[in-house]
Amino acid sequence: MNEAASIKNQRPKDRFASLWQQAYDASPDLISLIDTNHRIISVNKAMADAMRSSPAQAHGQYCYKLLHGIDHPPLACPHRSLMEDGREHRSEIYDEHLNMWLLVSVTPLYSESNQLIGSIHIARDITDQKKVEQALRESEERFRHLSEATIEGVLLSEDSRIVAANQVLCEMLGYSMEDLRGINVLKLIIPQDRTRLINYIRNKRTGIHEFRCVRKDGTVFPIEAHSRAVTYKNGMVYQTAIRDLTEQKRIEEERATHERMQGVLEMAGAVCHEINQPLMALHGYMDIANMKAGEKSTLSAHLGKMRHQVKRIELLTRKLMRIAKYETKPYAGGERIIDIDQAAPDKH
Repeated sequence: MNEAASIKNQRPKDRFASLWQQAYDASPDLISLIDTNHRIISVNKAMADAMRSSPAQAHGQYCYKLLHGIDHPPLACPHRSLMEDGREHRSEIYDEHLNMWLLVSVTPLYSESNQLIGSIHIARDITDQKKVEQALRESEERFRHLSEATIEGVLLSEDSRIVAANQVLCEMLGYSMEDLRGINVLKLIIPQDRTRLINYIRNKRTGIHEFRCVRKDGTVFPIEAHSRAVTYKNGMVYQTAIRDLTEQKRIEEERATHERMQGVLEMAGAVCHEINQPLMALHGYMDIANMKAGEKSTLSAHLGKMRHQVKRIELLTRKLMRIAKYETKPYAGGERIIDIDQAAPDKH
């Protein structure tokens, strides 16, 4: 006869007891009935296994000896607290003897005459949950220390929305921590750069990219964003380090201007050197031609106009030699050329 048939043939009272015992032993929770003196009345299979005993062997034993391996009830024992005030208690306890975290709840157990005779003691193994919580705390602590220690702004985003940010980023953008939380990252980028960022997000592209960012007051500044996928609160989010490129761009522009200026000066010096010698020769030839032509001849008048143009060329070469800054002006065809008058102001 199998177990199910055996139970069916029992009296109703015995059948109920058998079914209850099956459910009692099937529970993964550690369940026991404990009297007022901390002696075990009954335990289920899971509790017996945790105490490396059997339900029959556990009966009548002190719970703290079998469960905790000590000779007295622990101070944090919920059953002990229940015996003192007759109330339900619930607490999380790490048991070194069992090497596990337990969520323990105790409920008063009364006799038919309403006398407190013990407690129903239920302990649930929450060791894995505690490990996850500890790992999460450590992860958040590492993020906090790293993000606050860096000179870069750091944010965590999920589905394009900010879930966390460091103080550096708040100061960089002019927002408070509360203002930033929940903001779509697209709001922080100028409209012209948003399509590019959307494509990166859709394609889950990480790495280093440059964008133009918008502060809360509307001012625009260049940034370098370095993003990567990380684990945060048991899920995947994007951690992005943001660096303000304003100073770097300014330095780069200054360097480029200096390089252009150096090129202009070198070219101006070469041009002046090459032009001055032919100009000197032109002066000599015009003087000779003027002496032969005579002051009242038509040729003399033309030579005077030529001399005037030569002097204009000499003035231009002097301006070229005085160039002190890089200034340009529009030219035909949409080009720009050096504005000599602005680049080389007259010296008095």
